[in-house]
Amino acid sequence: MSQNAHTAADGDPPLPASAGIASGVKLLVLLGLLAAVMQGAFVVASSGFGRVWPAADSGKVPLPPATLK
Repeated sequence: MSQNAHTAADGDPPLPASAGIASGVKLLVLLGLLAAVMQGAFVVASSGFGRVWPAADSGKVPLPPATLK
C-alpha cells in the first residue's frame, strides 16, 4: 500500500488531488452564509421585544360611511 495520497496502490484508481471545489466557490459560499447570518442578526437586533410588524391599523384607508351614495 502506498503512503502517498496522490498515487495509485495495488491497482486501485488514483485519488483526486483536491476535493474538486475551487477556492473561489468555497469563498462565495462562506460569504453567502456570513451575509445570511448577519442579516438575521440585524433583524433580531432591530426588532424590540413584543413589537408587531406591521401595525394592525397602518394599512387601513379611511372610507366614507356606507350611507353616502
